[in-house]
Amino acid sequence: MWNRWFRQRGRKNRRHENISGPGIRTEEQTESVQSALITLYDLNQGEWARVKAVYGGRHGHGVRRRLLDMGITTGTELRVERHAPLGDPMEIVVKDYRLALRLEEARHIEVERIAPPQSN
Repeated sequence: MWNRWFRQRGRKNRRHENISGPGIRTEEQTESVQSALITLYDLNQGEWARVKAVYGGRHGHGVRRRLLDMGITTGTELRVERHAPLGDPMEIVVKDYRLALRLEEARHIEVERIAPPQSN
């Protein structure tokens, strides 16, 4: 959520750069929040992640419902398989099947990076 907010508005549009207090994040706090909250769009090929949240976006809950129906639910582990030559779409592996997502859809999925699972 914060990651999306900072991308849309950027640091240049913040009114009070040097003020800190309750509800106002310092630059270090902002960087830690941004590193913790990433979207599926931000992952590179071969990286593993766990889904933290799925959002609806501008077009309402239709996108969110479709992503949930495809198995992208909170707590699901997934891997970015590859990106198309021009970047869009991206292929991910979810629950032992491959799924192609547009980058716009990938921006609605908040994830955290995880280590690859150990194979037996």
